[in-house]
Amino acid sequence: MVEWLPSSSTRILFVIGDPVSHSVSPPMHNRVIRRLGLDAVYLAIRVPGEILGSFISLARVNNVLGFNVTIPHKVAVASLLDSLDESAELTGCVNTVRVRGNNLEGFNTDVAGVEKSLKNAGFKGGGAAVIVGAGGGARAAVLALLSMGCSITVLNRSLERALSLKKHFAEKGFSVEVRGLDEAPQVLSRADVVVNATPVGMGSWEAPFPPGLLRSGQVLLDMVYTPHPTRLVKEASEKGVVSIPGVEMLVHQAAESFEKWFGVMPPVEEMREEALRRLRG
Repeated sequence: MVEWLPSSSTRILFVIGDPVSHSVSPPMHNRVIRRLGLDAVYLAIRVPGEILGSFISLARVNNVLGFNVTIPHKVAVASLLDSLDESAELTGCVNTVRVRGNNLEGFNTDVAGVEKSLKNAGFKGGGAAVIVGAGGGARAAVLALLSMGCSITVLNRSLERALSLKKHFAEKGFSVEVRGLDEAPQVLSRADVVVNATPVGMGSWEAPFPPGLLRSGQVLLDMVYTPHPTRLVKEASEKGVVSIPGVEMLVHQAAESFEKWFGVMPPVEEMREEALRRLRG
């Protein structure tokens, strides 16, 4: 077999954020790109916040097909694009950008990632949802769970940031309750489904709240995917919680992004296999 090599016509994809060194998106995407015989390559590029605007302007070049956006740029990047789809408009944040001509089109495939991850774990919707965090990931979780018929409570260490999220969704016609993280014991006890949308636990053995606050029968989605499993997922699983590791959301949002860029749905199982292979070392 002749090894693939890039050329002047190779389409470029990448993920931007700060940090991005932990990202398994490049090997995951590149594996299915090669599987489908596409002339493209996916890279990881660290972009500090102070150069975000100038970097985005550089994406308007012929060979760039699109890119993903991760922490901490998902909200900030939305105002730098030419158009937003409904999911990006309603959440006010973007994780996927498609380049069409000279236009940058924003999408939020995290919303589909949350919904598919929960449905695949058997969660049918309805009931009380608690989302820990108030950043871009939390906004995607809010929209996904609202669409699944849940009532929403957001827990966050900074009540000011949580109130900003509440105001954003109120302006879109949605009701979201917010509480300080110190109220976690009471709020989590009433939850049917819990989503960790903070980066707490990424690359460490921390948890955003004591896992012992969860109980058997609840559903947990942890957006953090490294380490695999996280402390939160491991200890929640031991208590009988239906625990969904972050790799599930990673894979499903990535597949949705891939479809936006190439017009075909990639082999999801192969993406999951590659992501897990990298996470397990």
